[in-house]
Amino acid sequence: MLKSIGITFLLMIGVSCISYAQEIEVEGGFIQEHIKIGEPVQYYLKAKYPASVEVLFPGEDYAFEPFEFVEKAYYPSAYDSSFVIDSAIYTLTSFEIDPVQKLSLPVFLVNTSDSTELAPTADSLLFLEVAPEATDTTSLVTDLEFAQVPLEFNYPYLLIGLGIVVFILLLIAVIFGKSFIKFLKIRRLKKSYLKFSEHYDELIRLVQKSNQKEQLEAAIAYWKKYLERLDKKPYSKLTTREMIAVSGDERLRTDLVEIDRNLYGRNQSADVISSLRSIKNIAEEYHEKKIVSIKNG
Repeated sequence: MLKSIGITFLLMIGVSCISYAQEIEVEGGFIQEHIKIGEPVQYYLKAKYPASVEVLFPGEDYAFEPFEFVEKAYYPSAYDSSFVIDSAIYTLTSFEIDPVQKLSLPVFLVNTSDSTELAPTADSLLFLEVAPEATDTTSLVTDLEFAQVPLEFNYPYLLIGLGIVVFILLLIAVIFGKSFIKFLKIRRLKKSYLKFSEHYDELIRLVQKSNQKEQLEAAIAYWKKYLERLDKKPYSKLTTREMIAVSGDERLRTDLVEIDRNLYGRNQSADVISSLRSIKNIAEEYHEKKIVSIKNG
């Protein structure tokens, strides 16, 4: 009997989440049609959703590839009957050389046990070629002397040579391209974790030395931002209860509750240092699992 009630409850939650997702309207796209490499570009994101649900927009730590985050302008919520309308303008830039680059920024529907990602259709942006401009000092050089020009050129040999080069490059890309991309991703993850580990250890030392709540708050915020970049989930916007629900990791409960007790209580206990180190070990485990998933992908 209890089992059937539990299954029914889960089905009701699933149907509810699907219903909310269908009611949410997400729009997004570039304001400009084309820019030059390195120039800033604005991307608008708008979401209309029922007032009974919680929707989060991407923060500055979200992965905007192939673009890089510059700044975000968030506008006050508007209300339409029983719906809420939120909008934001993201200023981005890109130094990639692809002539056409696409982006689709999502919003996150926060559920009791997970977060649902809702994204608009990807929008394209055209990158213009940058050519050197003529200046006032530019001058033409006149040469009236006769120049001997070869009358014939062996174009078939040139085309054959180019064809061989292109074939070799394609062969290398097919054989080693996927492995090389995995290598770059893993290398980037390791550098990111090393930077996180060193800075986080320094924050723990400051907490232990100063016994100040500001240092403790900075440490837990830095830890959440690292996991947010790793898992692509908005941990920094969530409470302890919501974070445990979204991550599905009950091991976090004891340590995060202990940290909250020290943040919002009057005194700081020695156990908070142990909790800070414990959640670092969990972050390291998430990091290793991410590497394994890339290797097996």
